[in-house]
Amino acid sequence: MWNKQDTIFWTQIESFLTEKNHDNYKKISLEDKKRIDHVFRITFFGIFQFELFKGKTIQSISPETVQEILSYLIKNYQELSCIVYHYQKKEIFFDVQNAEDVAKISNIFENLVVPYINEYSFIDVEKYSFQNNSKILLLLQMAFKNKWDINCKDDLGNITNSQIYPLLITLLIMDITNLDKMYTRIKTFFTKENIMKVIISGRELSFKETEHINNLLSLIQDDEDFHQFLVQFKKDIWEEMETEVRFKLVYQLSRFTSIFLKEKISSLVNQESELETWDLFYNYAPILLGVKTINTSKISNEKSLFLLPFLDKDFNSDFIYKHLKKFKPEINQEFNYQQLFNFSNSLMACNSFIRLICALNKDCPIISDFLIDNNKLALVDTLKLFEPSNQGGYKSNISWSDFEIPFISKFDLKEQFNDLKIFEDKNNVFCNMFKNLSLMLALNPEIINKFDYSFSEIVKYYILCFGPYENSKNIFTKEIFEELKIKLKNIILAYEKEYNTEPLNPKFKESFYLLYRLIIFKKSTK
Repeated sequence: MWNKQDTIFWTQIESFLTEKNHDNYKKISLEDKKRIDHVFRITFFGIFQFELFKGKTIQSISPETVQEILSYLIKNYQELSCIVYHYQKKEIFFDVQNAEDVAKISNIFENLVVPYINEYSFIDVEKYSFQNNSKILLLLQMAFKNKWDINCKDDLGNITNSQIYPLLITLLIMDITNLDKMYTRIKTFFTKENIMKVIISGRELSFKETEHINNLLSLIQDDEDFHQFLVQFKKDIWEEMETEVRFKLVYQLSRFTSIFLKEKISSLVNQESELETWDLFYNYAPILLGVKTINTSKISNEKSLFLLPFLDKDFNSDFIYKHLKKFKPEINQEFNYQQLFNFSNSLMACNSFIRLICALNKDCPIISDFLIDNNKLALVDTLKLFEPSNQGGYKSNISWSDFEIPFISKFDLKEQFNDLKIFEDKNNVFCNMFKNLSLMLALNPEIINKFDYSFSEIVKYYILCFGPYENSKNIFTKEIFEELKIKLKNIILAYEKEYNTEPLNPKFKESFYLLYRLIIFKKSTK
């Protein structure tokens, strides 16, 4: 079920409508909303593919490039749709062979999508949050947007990984948010044994590919040289480096990552180009490599902008804050803007992480196993999302679709969830909400400190981020949240009543276990 019909975006749409097209979008039906959202999603992914096609990033959609980008989207509409919607044909809304449909796409693109992206999606580096949740979210979403390159296909016509993807996965393996452990992680994963194992397994490398990586093989054969290369990632050495030096070092390490990812790379020979990779990564380097300024001739007095790699129109913290502040303070449920921003970033980061692990589990298990192993307490021991395999590594108990973030409609908000039946329905929005909240608490446990260890507070912020909004009415009154507290209390009582002898029943491991532990902890501190 499509559940974005009541998001914050629809209350703000008039702010970027021009007089010319205002009447066209004055009354928007549910079907119109679906089509608009569809064009947004296709465009957003398509722009990153357009950048791969051009070999460089952009800092705005200028009037001169509007038609060029639109033509690219129309030409590649089928492939873009398939990737965005994971090959679900029912989500393809337009026939680009039909002139009327092309005109509809063009209208939405030029009058809604481009104004929105130019205004809200190109971010000033100096104003972006350098907090860990924001950095890791940026990296994970960059990996999603750049995993595939529709402009590059193998001999069988299959789409392959983009040339920047190995670099992004390398940064994930390193964990750029924890410099203290970065060297240890790199040394643990990039071993001679792991590298040689992946070379001789799976797709056989061509003669040209083998020749191409000979210098890498020479490096790992000499223990002292390989150690000297890896030791540069130690915190004290790393912190002394300029951004470009850091990039060159990570790029060299990413050449090894390319070998691990060889199954989805048409040729390792074509994959390698330091300059081209830098051009695609340049706008993000200040954040992902941890230095705010880049010492290069490219720098000018102009703002340094980058395209946010995720579409936040439906949970934009600025929109939410602006909307709620329109109403009288006494009817507003008290909330904190920074708390709202941090919450959405943390939830999105944890959700993105688990979905990327699911993708890597199919494409490159050795990388997903490493990431799972470094989060074993959360993902294996606590939530039981993965379990040790008899063949080594981990077996997945989930799919990527199990952790889609559900938006909550006005109808959902009225739903009574006083019993445990919601946990038996995988499509229930509240069951999926609890699942995502549990995942966030497992992967980012320190966030709960900011919510005073309160179950109702984290649910409140979830609903503020992903809940329903109306243009001329404040849905989130104090009464609404008081009703929500009662519903939460009832479900806790139902849970305790049914599982009094074993309140931590395995059936609820992924959706309610940590939340219930939070309740117990809160009670014990009173």
